[in-house]
Amino acid sequence: MSPNSFEISITRFSIESDACEYFAIKLRNLFIFNLLKDKKNVFSIFGTENKQNILDYINENRKEAAKKAAREIGAIVVLKGNESIVCSENPLQEIYINTTGNAGMATGGSGDVLAGILAGLTASDTDKNTCFEITCCGVFIHGLCGDMASAKYGQRAVKAGDLIDMLKEVVLL
Repeated sequence: MSPNSFEISITRFSIESDACEYFAIKLRNLFIFNLLKDKKNVFSIFGTENKQNILDYINENRKEAAKKAAREIGAIVVLKGNESIVCSENPLQEIYINTTGNAGMATGGSGDVLAGILAGLTASDTDKNTCFEITCCGVFIHGLCGDMASAKYGQRAVKAGDLIDMLKEVVLL
């Protein structure tokens, strides 16, 4: 390497669903992020904001869609929606079904808030939790923020910024 260049090594990062859509290859078959297939500890958010042609498949086969995406990209996948699903990339394909959250969270920016929560938890993890554990925790916290915002403002009035505001309350629990 030249003295004016540098190399960055990333082992954990978060990708929101708009980025997934941008980088998607062969979207219909869920071959997403083939470029990242060899990376370890990658978070990917693959939500219902993606193209309509795969939404029907995903919504009818949520667990299988999450497993297939995790297998194909070699990364942890979060499939947002009613009872968000977290699927690990390991051969056992651990599944976590989240019980927090509500329909009020289906608002622009909600996925960005989740990506930020995951990034923050990952960056502050000093206990060396697995990426799967961190992701499950982040999805739970995100949903809990949504439940608290819904209780305070009503489901129809929840905005992404409300989820961020509720983080202060969740930390105090």
